[in-house]
Amino acid sequence: MLQEKSFYRVGATRPTAVDVRIVAATNRDIERGVGEGWFREDLYFRLKGLVLRLPPLRARPDDIALLAVLILEEAAAEVKRPGLALSEAAVAALERHEWPGNIRELQNCLRQAAALAERDVLGADDLRLAGAARPAAERRDTDATVLATLRQHGFDMQATARALGWDRSTVTQRLKGLGFRALVDADGDPGRAAADLAGDAALTRTVEVKLREYHEHLLRTVQAFDSADAAIAACRRRFKNLPERHFRSLESLVRRAFD
Repeated sequence: MLQEKSFYRVGATRPTAVDVRIVAATNRDIERGVGEGWFREDLYFRLKGLVLRLPPLRARPDDIALLAVLILEEAAAEVKRPGLALSEAAVAALERHEWPGNIRELQNCLRQAAALAERDVLGADDLRLAGAARPAAERRDTDATVLATLRQHGFDMQATARALGWDRSTVTQRLKGLGFRALVDADGDPGRAAADLAGDAALTRTVEVKLREYHEHLLRTVQAFDSADAAIAACRRRFKNLPERHFRSLESLVRRAFD
């Protein structure tokens, strides 16, 4: 049906034509599933059209305040309290929370606060958040903070790791992801990408050496494959510690290499 846009009803002798769009969603790594054999490759490539990757809310702390304002406006309209707003303390509490229930938990939290709060500017206590907040090190786990720390320490991986409370390999994966994104933004020019990341002309050469090393390693990884899709599936396994939000940049670089 996906391929031919038609199917046979049970017992029918003539096909039925269909005109449909398929929306498929999963929380599993389907490309890895193709590589490991537990998901059908032919089905994967028939379903794969426009792909949208949505990380969990805890991996997007910079989005929380923007989403909270929008959700609170909608919740305030529902309970006919248009003047509701969030205090700085409330926003900080939202950004510290783990959000295991993702956007639905955030929606329920703010709808409850809008209905029950006795004041127009909601404080942290009005949110009634339960459970442990993210550790300080995890709250600092944003690309902007990681990049600022790298710059502060001259892109010394060990010093940056100590400052963030991470191990060196984690910092390396984060810089690798930032580097892949910078290369995409710079149309594959490592000099431009390094200058954008370095933020200081004195550090550009140091960063460029690292970016070239990461990019050349990526190209060596994919050169044995006959297609970009097969190479990307292999990269899912090889670069499994790369943050998901940066894998799209890696995918772009791989497709550019095959093009």
